[in-house]
Amino acid sequence: MKVDVRRADDADVVTAAAIWWRCDHPNEPFPVEGRYVHLAHEHATGDLWVATSEEGDAVGFAGTITRSGVTHLCDVFVEPAHHGQGVGQALLAVALRDAGPRTTFASKDPRALPLYVRFGMQPLWPSFYLSGDTRRVGAGAMVAEEADVTELVAIDREATGRERPEEHDYWRSLCLAVPYRIRDGARTVGCAYLEPPQPWDGPDEWTLDTLVVLPGTDPTDALGAAVAAALAHDASKLSLVVGGPFPGLRALLDAGFTIQDQDIFLASSPDLVDPTTHLTDSDFC
Repeated sequence: MKVDVRRADDADVVTAAAIWWRCDHPNEPFPVEGRYVHLAHEHATGDLWVATSEEGDAVGFAGTITRSGVTHLCDVFVEPAHHGQGVGQALLAVALRDAGPRTTFASKDPRALPLYVRFGMQPLWPSFYLSGDTRRVGAGAMVAEEADVTELVAIDREATGRERPEEHDYWRSLCLAVPYRIRDGARTVGCAYLEPPQPWDGPDEWTLDTLVVLPGTDPTDALGAAVAAALAHDASKLSLVVGGPFPGLRALLDAGFTIQDQDIFLASSPDLVDPTTHLTDSDFC
């Protein structure tokens, strides 16, 4: 299929959201605006691309963000009627044209992973979308304390080597997440964001948007501190994304957390993200 790929304008954000929704939720009505703030974030702080047919109809889109020289492919969605017609490849040829090191998540769609491999990424580990009862997770010695976003940007930079204040602003301002520093005694060892229930969530369901700890820190203990912080908000249920190599995965499964979905994390180099010290955001890594 012949398509033209162009940079999105403001009106295309809703168009892209509609394509995403038809792909992921084909039997549900189009969501409220807050459900697709991630696409607005990609458009505002990264690059959002739209593929149009010869008739001028939008048939797919792709979104990327680049932080500290690493490009994360956030989204690639094609109208279901045009799957398998080369639209995704045309989008990536433009979206990743100037990208150096790159990362992404591949869904269970069997067409996704081969496409990303062709664009220079290799599958590294599964990422599990978990949900469970916060009251069944044991707390360790570490504690989570509410903190300023500026402090968390610095902790994140020290832990990951990446500068990404845009994502911190996204979690705090658009997701309304509460920022936390993680402390082990007097020492700050990590940071986390806890997102309160959204209209489409259960009334007591919070989301751990991200957790990052410094090297040498026990990530399972840090996770326990974040869960305890959620409990302090009366969150009976917590959702989070956990990479397969993360040491705290077994503790969550032993506590009865269940796998709701899973992706495959891919990167052009295995050293771009450390899955043992970092719980990634499902959209922005």
